[in-house]
Amino acid sequence: MTSPNIIYIMLDEWGFFEWSAMGHPILQTPNIDKMASEGIRFTQILAGGNVCAPTRCALMTGQHTGHTT
Repeated sequence: MTSPNIIYIMLDEWGFFEWSAMGHPILQTPNIDKMASEGIRFTQILAGGNVCAPTRCALMTGQHTGHTT
């Protein structure tokens, strides 16, 4: 069995519906749309924190923001 190819994309200041694959009426994101159509999109999302830095910290450490100080 071969290992799966995993690409994890985390963007700051980019809202969930700010790409055309999620139905944005103006923004066009053809490259990310193509990746999304050929893979799996996870649409049930919980952020590790309320702003970007604590969320990045939670992602990198695997701990909730209340436990990373």
